[in-house]
Amino acid sequence: MTDDDALKRFPSEKLSPTTVYFEGLLTFNPYVDIPPVIWHAVTIHLAPIDLGGDARYPDVCGTTVDTTMRLGGIILPHRRWQDFGGTLGPVEDQGASSIYVSNAHNPIDILEVTFTRKQGLVFQIDLDINIEFEFEGAGFSDTRCSLSVEAPYSGIRFRVPEWTNPDEVEFPEEWGIPDEFNVGTVHDLFGRFIDTTCFELSSEGSEFTLAPVEGPPN
Repeated sequence: MTDDDALKRFPSEKLSPTTVYFEGLLTFNPYVDIPPVIWHAVTIHLAPIDLGGDARYPDVCGTTVDTTMRLGGIILPHRRWQDFGGTLGPVEDQGASSIYVSNAHNPIDILEVTFTRKQGLVFQIDLDINIEFEFEGAGFSDTRCSLSVEAPYSGIRFRVPEWTNPDEVEFPEEWGIPDEFNVGTVHDLFGRFIDTTCFELSSEGSEFTLAPVEGPPN
């Protein structure tokens, strides 16, 4: 490999968060043997990044990256959102974390994540991550970096799944999947994982949302 062929490190110091979202998702999938679980995610919209001379494929991808980083699959071991805090990692995110650069969704390993409640619904989230640019051949070497962001917690969502062949879908009995999804059955489903008294449940069509009821920190 010549010096020209050597992979460059992505200039992670240019990662500048603009808008950050922190939310949970209740999900399950019998096709890949994922039982009901609440995964939390941090979605970070980034300011456009001017790669300049670091751009690997400028003729194809240009030199400016306008992208979003999603860090998902985080299981928080707390029933009350007010208790969210502490350090977790590494996170087994089931492929839920990535950043789109050089026409590729580059996987991200969450090595460590720390949640600290600041005030009201706002949390500080400190991240130690490794971006696997080499996985899809994005033209950069795998890059480890740290980010610190703040975001309000927006609660937990559940969208009634739509299966390609619904008549063929079978759930293990121990999963306890209801025959139909309504406010009552979804409330009970949420209640397996969290204290629903700390949230307010609403629904719109096939989507249900648990919004956090704000209270003082412990």
